[in-house]
Formats: sequence, structure tokens, C-alpha cells
Amino acid sequence: MATLKLSKLLKKKFLYFTGLLLLCWCQGLCQQKNDEVNFQVGNGTSVKDPNLYDSIFFSLEEAMKAPLRVSELSLEGKKLTQFPVAVLTFKNLHTLNISYNRIDSIPVNLFERCRKLHTLQYAGNGLDKLPVTLFHPALKVLDVSENNLTAIPDAVSKCSQLEELDLHANQLTAYPSSSFVLKTLKALILSGNPLTTIGPWVINQPVLKILFVDNTKIESLPDGICKMNALRFLTIEEDSIKELPACFCELKKLKVLMVSGSALSDEQLKELNACLPELQIR
Repeated sequence: MATLKLSKLLKKKFLYFTGLLLLCWCQGLCQQKNDEVNFQVGNGTSVKDPNLYDSIFFSLEEAMKAPLRVSELSLEGKKLTQFPVAVLTFKNLHTLNISYNRIDSIPVNLFERCRKLHTLQYAGNGLDKLPVTLFHPALKVLDVSENNLTAIPDAVSKCSQLEELDLHANQLTAYPSSSFVLKTLKALILSGNPLTTIGPWVINQPVLKILFVDNTKIESLPDGICKMNALRFLTIEEDSIKELPACFCELKKLKVLMVSGSALSDEQLKELNACLPELQIR
């Protein structure tokens, strides 16, 4: 599948955050309980936090002036071809965005030098393969969307604390070859990939709450999806799914189902609402 056009990407981002806000309302995620996902949405503007050691920077030059204050750094769209080694001096860095550059490597000592780093955004770097050093047990949020990946690499199994994995708008046709479980994974974004199935690897993730498989080539949902007891939010928009598994009504904790542009009939959706009256269908 070709990379999504800008207008479609903007739509996906809008639906993504709209869906998450709706999920917050339905499930109380905004209460920031220990077992929930804490999503943050930035607007791209410069932010200076009153806390001396907690500031967001959008320029490497400005960040270098106060390295101990750098907790979040965005180098998005800076036309970089190499990872800036100066980043390794930011010992309080917890969020790094190096999206939309041409960086094809990550320093092997990144997590050793930046020991608080837990969120890495690596979107839009034109990668067909990810560097092994990208995957680290400290990672909680990993965004490798809008690249040219054809498979979810097995190396992601090293991310033992991973909570959010964004792989939208790649060229994915395959899942990991092994059936490893990410015990903390709560959100998985697979939108805009030429996937034809929801593989066993996805179904086996025990605490997955949010699953995006919209705008794919998936034509049916496997019966195994009914075993995803933690699932709260599912989007199958713009897919060719014509019917849901008979066991779908067993997903008692499902709160939001996004179906716009799918092949499901109104009658099917009415029957679904009859067995899951609290389900919000959009």
C-alpha cells in the first residue's frame, strides 16, 4: 500500500486523538490509574516549564545552552542524516522526537547515556529496516510510523516495558515470527498497512486495550479476537470486513468500535448494540 496522502494522514491523526478522548470519557483513562495508558497530545509550540529540570525544546542549539533542563526534545523535520551525538549529553531526557529526517542509525549507548529516556518517535525516516539499538527494555512508547517497514521485527520483544507501539502507514504484511508476549502493551496502531489478517501475535497480547487496524486489507476478524478480554477500543474503518465473529458479543469490556467506511450493515450493527448496549459505535 502506498504511503498515505497528507490529507488522509491528517484525518487519521484526528480520528486517532478523537478516539482516544472518547475512550477517556468511556473508560476513565483520564484518571491516570496505574494500569492505564497516559496519552499526551502536543501542539508543536515551544513550551517552557517552570520546573528548572523539566523543559521542552525544539532546537538543538537552544537545548545545548541548558542540557540539564532538557526533558523533551523534538528535532522533527530538521533534514538530519545522522543522529546528533550532542543528544547524549541530556541526562534528564525522557522524550525524543527525531521524526521526518533521514536518520538510519541510533547510537548503541543512547539509553546508557540518557537513562531516563522512555519515549522515542522515529516516524517518517524512510526506513525499510530498524536498527537493533532502537529496541531497549526502557522504552514505553515507540513510534516508527510512516516508514517502509514490511514486518514487525522480532527485536521488539526486547521492549519489556513497552505500552504504546505506533506502526501506522508502513508496508507491513507480516507479524513477528515468534509468539512472544509484551506484558505491558496497551496500544497498538497498525492503520494504513497492507495487512490481510489480525495475526495470533496481536491476539496474544494480554493487556492490549487499544487496537487500530483501519484502512488495511483485512476482510475478516478471527474468532480469537474474542479472547482479548482487555480490549476497550477497536477501529476497523475503511476495511472490507463484512461480518463480525459470532463470539464478538463476548467482548464485554469493549467501549468504542469505529466502523466508518467498513462493509458492516446497519442491521449487523443494531444486533451488536443489542448484545453490547454500552458499546459506542462510530
